[in-house]
Amino acid sequence: MLKASRSRKKIVHTRMRSVVAGLLAMLLMACQNAATPAPSLSATPIAFVPLDVLLKSAAASQGDVTTAGYLVADSAGATLVDGLSFAADGTAHLLDNPNQIWLGPGIETSIKAQLRAVGGLQFAPVRTHGRLEGPGAYGPRRRYRYQINGPSIEVIAAQETTIGDLLDHSAGYENRLVRLVGSLIAGDSSALLVDQLGDGGLPSPKARQIKLHAPLQDRALLGRLKGVSGTIRFGRVQVEGFWHAGALIPLSIVLVT
Repeated sequence: MLKASRSRKKIVHTRMRSVVAGLLAMLLMACQNAATPAPSLSATPIAFVPLDVLLKSAAASQGDVTTAGYLVADSAGATLVDGLSFAADGTAHLLDNPNQIWLGPGIETSIKAQLRAVGGLQFAPVRTHGRLEGPGAYGPRRRYRYQINGPSIEVIAAQETTIGDLLDHSAGYENRLVRLVGSLIAGDSSALLVDQLGDGGLPSPKARQIKLHAPLQDRALLGRLKGVSGTIRFGRVQVEGFWHAGALIPLSIVLVT
């Protein structure tokens, strides 16, 4: 009986050690995972074609399309543009030659509460789906070459992030609207956003960087950046735009101090 009792106690202690070891292993794994948490993101957003890419291939893209940008509303109706320029006093302006599509009258009334009012413009970042039509003459004074007929509009909230987090979780941010701060380096044919800027407007040796989808369109902003080596300009900025196919598509770039 004594031997049987000792045997049962040994089995119980062995099982307890196994349970404790398992719990410790789970705790260590949880701590390791907590060291580099993934961002808390909502469901995967619908894929879209960037507005400039859509219009370059518009003849082949007629039919149902999904694209994204800033919806700009006024008394005549709504237009989708690929960006806005912000002056030093914070007022918003259309770019000199924006990529744009006419969306039609009355659309802005359904999202009026979600529009931002900055200066004389009302706008919101949106994803839109509908039938692309054109080339032709659409909208006020028939000045738009393309329109989306019967568009469905989804207003999007920007996800605050950093350059490092965006690169570390690139797949999770795909097709999302993000807002982040970094140092912009812009040339005639390309632009970068870096997290560390060294002397003379060059990235620091260990700087992490992301590429902008296209050369900078905002000529007013370029004129306010610092200059180096002739055509290279740089400055600290906040960018709101879409992360798409490994590059950032900026909708707005604002200088920060």
